[in-house]
Amino acid sequence: MVDKKDLIVYKILILEDEASIRNSFINHFEDYEYEVYAAESAEKAMNILKNVEISAVIVDLRLPGKSGDEFIMDVYDQYENLVFIIHSGSTRPLHITRIIRK
Repeated sequence: MVDKKDLIVYKILILEDEASIRNSFINHFEDYEYEVYAAESAEKAMNILKNVEISAVIVDLRLPGKSGDEFIMDVYDQYENLVFIIHSGSTRPLHITRIIRK
């Protein structure tokens, strides 16, 4: 039997401004025993990154204030092992093109 303390716990950050979508992500990943952190703004997400060793961030590109693509470009070089998963209802390819070019 595997002792739970020997398991790797992946920490995921959900960056999503809509509470219902954010909560859906949280519930899904908690069901699979991920340690989940959540933020409704890029600024709050950046604060979490400063204090917690996050494995991956699920990023909504359309956010109030700093956009999701701006968030990714701001933190990309600081957290080189961080994985970004992009989700958005945006139909504008410019967001993703700017991120890929970086």
